[in-house]
Amino acid sequence: MGERHNAKWDEYAHIKFIELCEQEVRKGNRPNTYLSKDGWKNMVNEFNKKTGLEYTRKQIKNHWDHMKAEWTLFKQLMRGETGLGWDPTRKIIIADDNWWEKQIKENSKYKKFRNKDLSLIWFRYDALFTDIIATGERARAKEMRHAFLKLSTDEARKSCLKPTRGMFVYEELGMFLMICAHGAENRLVQEIFQHSGETIHRHFHSVLKAIGKLARDIIQPHSSYNDGAGDHKPCNQRYLPFFKDCIGALDGTHVKARLPQGQEIPYIGRKGYPTQNILAVVDFNMCFTFAWVGWEGAAHDNRIFGEALRRPELNFSHPSGDKYYLVDAGYSHIKGYMTSYKGDNVRYHLADFRRGATRQLRAPNGHKEMFNYLHSSCRNIVERTFGVWKARWSILRDMPFYHIDTQRDIVLATMTIHNYIRKKCKMDNAFQEAENERYVPRVDPDIGRSTRVNVADEENIENQGDNNIWMAIRDLIAQDIYDS
Repeated sequence: MGERHNAKWDEYAHIKFIELCEQEVRKGNRPNTYLSKDGWKNMVNEFNKKTGLEYTRKQIKNHWDHMKAEWTLFKQLMRGETGLGWDPTRKIIIADDNWWEKQIKENSKYKKFRNKDLSLIWFRYDALFTDIIATGERARAKEMRHAFLKLSTDEARKSCLKPTRGMFVYEELGMFLMICAHGAENRLVQEIFQHSGETIHRHFHSVLKAIGKLARDIIQPHSSYNDGAGDHKPCNQRYLPFFKDCIGALDGTHVKARLPQGQEIPYIGRKGYPTQNILAVVDFNMCFTFAWVGWEGAAHDNRIFGEALRRPELNFSHPSGDKYYLVDAGYSHIKGYMTSYKGDNVRYHLADFRRGATRQLRAPNGHKEMFNYLHSSCRNIVERTFGVWKARWSILRDMPFYHIDTQRDIVLATMTIHNYIRKKCKMDNAFQEAENERYVPRVDPDIGRSTRVNVADEENIENQGDNNIWMAIRDLIAQDIYDS
């Protein structure tokens, strides 16, 4: 047959080729950008044996090169696009026409990926080519791979997650991440990892439990957070000295929940569908330092906030002395928690300051709006943190029908891995994009557009006399900003 005939790659031959490539990679027969001499020899022999074809090494290698080129093009298309959705049924990217038209205008070759089954390219080509393509993404791929392997090691060492006779820890973690990050259904994970649905289900819950144990060490503030140590002080100098005593930001957010019929009502709040309401505190490195998940979507944020302050078993990281968290107008302005000024004619959200037709109309008016503008800009760290977190984890946008306790554990696990990536991987695209203060989350349009109304009685949380002093402190800061 030799080189006189072109190789024909039907679906069966292509899948067998991928399976054998994966096998050689696992054996360690891919030392650099290609398989080793033994790897190619094994590929040719096993491929022809399993398919009944008679392809040469050159034809086998040409198919590898074709796949690598297609994967590289796909990675260029997806570079920095953390907010796109994934349709696990059709196995395509969920993106609107405007996004596709913009990408295709940039490179017409991207058209081949539109409405195409991308499960192989996205989920299986990565195992073959990640960390070997000589592009600007190589350093990032190395860091992400290092973070993945380190997380696998930490789970095995700290969380009693052990390899089984048929599965390594990194494979268990890989399946878990595919389900949570890409929203992959059990059937797709079965196809990719070649395990039964029951095995995947069991190991998913084992990893979930293990990460829950890691959460205690990973979602916590610096031991000296009240001294502004670590990342508990604003990074941008324009917030100093005005917010020099600020140690982070606190806010609530919602994640979709799935409940049996008849149990949904308490979870349906202002969004109109069932959600979990989550209270979180973040530092200025976009890491969660406290998280309380699982509240019903109809629960008011200030009620959850009040409960967090009252219950010592939660180990809430209270500010002390003159330190405080920035919170939005939906919360009580009490000692340790600095809100913005409220009022019908007082703007607060950054979007409100960007709507004016002229620069003069957009500029803050008076000391209250000048305070609110700087307060909103600094507090924006929590909105950017939520944006990165929700964009990375598809499961948060379309939660499967797990028990509500499992849904809570999933939310906490994704927050834990969010922190882990931030601390272990310094070149993550999603975080780098969100470091820009003008970053706008691609998912959850409610982020940064709070419509909460403070209905709580502040006297039920703190002494009103302390509140008056705290209001006076806010007035002094506002005057300093106005005079500067």
